[in-house]
Amino acid sequence: RGGAAAFRSAKFVGVIDSFRASLNELVRTLEATHTHFVRCVKPNLAKTAGAYEGEVAVRQLRTSGVVQAVHAARAGFPDHVPFATIVGSYGVVAGAQGGKAPAGDKAGAKAVL
Repeated sequence: RGGAAAFRSAKFVGVIDSFRASLNELVRTLEATHTHFVRCVKPNLAKTAGAYEGEVAVRQLRTSGVVQAVHAARAGFPDHVPFATIVGSYGVVAGAQGGKAPAGDKAGAKAVL
């Protein structure tokens, strides 16, 4: 009885170690590529391993807005506007309303918006 429990325990530890190594590899990859977000896509409707249905994946990317975001980025539209740019462009309006122009940080951008 003790031998079987020890075997299961060792097997479980092996699965944990494998998961931990896989997760660490993913984190290293994400840190190296400066990824802004991660989108999970189901490869097929049955969710089975080794079966990829392109139509299913493309439909998910279209309905989640990823394809449109890629088109916008390729057209030259920014995906993020720095706070200082927002304050620099619209801070005059906020300053006119409150008297003092806001700082060029997140709080200043919130004040402008």
